[in-house]
Amino acid sequence: MKSIKYFSIIAFATALFIACEEQPKFSFGLDDSTPPGKPTLLDVRPGYGSACIYFAPPTDKDLLQVVAEYDGPTGEVFKFSASYFKDSINVYGLAKDREYTLRLYALDRANNKSAIVPVKVTPLESSILRVAKTIEVKAGFESFYVQWVNELQQTINLVIDFEFTMGGVPRKIVQVLSSNKSADRQYIRNLKLKSDEPVSMKITVEDIYKNATEPVEFKNVVLLQDSKIPKDDWKLPIPTDSIGGIPQVHGNFADGRMYRVIDDLFDYRNNNNYLNTQEKGRAGNSGLDATGAHASNWNLLIDLGAYYYLSRIVTHQRHSGGTSGQDRGMYYTTTDGSNSTVRGENVGHYAMWYLDEDVDESVKGDWVMNGTEYVRGVWVKISEHKIPIPLNATLVEIITMGQKGDEAYLYPDEPGFTPKSARWFRYEAIAGFQNNYAIVRSGTPHNNCLSEVTLFGKYDRPKK
Repeated sequence: MKSIKYFSIIAFATALFIACEEQPKFSFGLDDSTPPGKPTLLDVRPGYGSACIYFAPPTDKDLLQVVAEYDGPTGEVFKFSASYFKDSINVYGLAKDREYTLRLYALDRANNKSAIVPVKVTPLESSILRVAKTIEVKAGFESFYVQWVNELQQTINLVIDFEFTMGGVPRKIVQVLSSNKSADRQYIRNLKLKSDEPVSMKITVEDIYKNATEPVEFKNVVLLQDSKIPKDDWKLPIPTDSIGGIPQVHGNFADGRMYRVIDDLFDYRNNNNYLNTQEKGRAGNSGLDATGAHASNWNLLIDLGAYYYLSRIVTHQRHSGGTSGQDRGMYYTTTDGSNSTVRGENVGHYAMWYLDEDVDESVKGDWVMNGTEYVRGVWVKISEHKIPIPLNATLVEIITMGQKGDEAYLYPDEPGFTPKSARWFRYEAIAGFQNNYAIVRSGTPHNNCLSEVTLFGKYDRPKK
């Protein structure tokens, strides 16, 4: 009796196995040649360069998706789909102010296509045309920048055809800028042109659907002129000395030395050419609580040796952690393991100030240069800057960017010079790169190191 029972179980299992072999998983509908029913069009709403189609899907059990498609400007077919449990499809790339006929249909699991439902729609203003209307060009120093608004955050390309005459030789250059940000600003740099060598350009906006706007023209953009301020006469107050209540940084901890930020040498590999505050706070205290809410801030005060109108700054960061064999791309922070703290030591967010000395003679600073010269004035804030963290960059690319340094305009929205010439410049370190420039008020600040500060501007007069 037991033998008969066991035989029955084996026979049932064998039959089940054979059945599974004969009907593979997910084979439902593969040999089906019957197309699904067509979707029912409920409504269509035009958008900027787009349309939203509302539909009721067919009731077919093997329905996979509903598709809307149209022919692009160069013959390509662009398709947009929604799964069977959705009730709408967004269609993009409708760049002309005219009526489009979209094709709406259903697909089943065997890739059978339903009858087509024509959908007529006239889109609102093209998305790329809206971008083109917001384009601005601003002249900078040895550069110009292009800025725009892309409220729909669709991926676009700005094709910039620009031309100029350099040293009597006409030149034409094409550069493409890509973005999907809601607002963006990108630079065309290293154009060493004179004031009588203007730039003219035509800018075309393109989308990924092969649409393009008519070119927007900008003629005779004259670049601004400045030059690097020589560091031969720069001087640094000693730590704990102050101007207007702002103390000079303690930057001589560990292997860092404060004077190295003005020696025109950049930290590379293990040459230790940077200052290091070693997390001591703005006044050099060993306990962060001793310096209150601004424990993570520190200030580098620089005597420029003469009076200059200031225009831009280039900063260089600490290159490595100083240990042989460590990863060399330590300019920017990461959270990728043991060296993340070292990477986080560099300054990522800083503010710039100049000292306005046109104040009443009775107002005296609390620092005396060489024991004889009183410093008078009020600190005037110029602007703040966050050094961009490169995304998806290789180690070699990070090292190249770090060696080049980060350039920033003191007035990024309206490039130009400080309204007054200044002898004293103040670099205020606010935060490191970690956690998107988080300002630390307790714990470890992670903005301890800086390799070099370089300033640009134009000379006004010698110091008194």
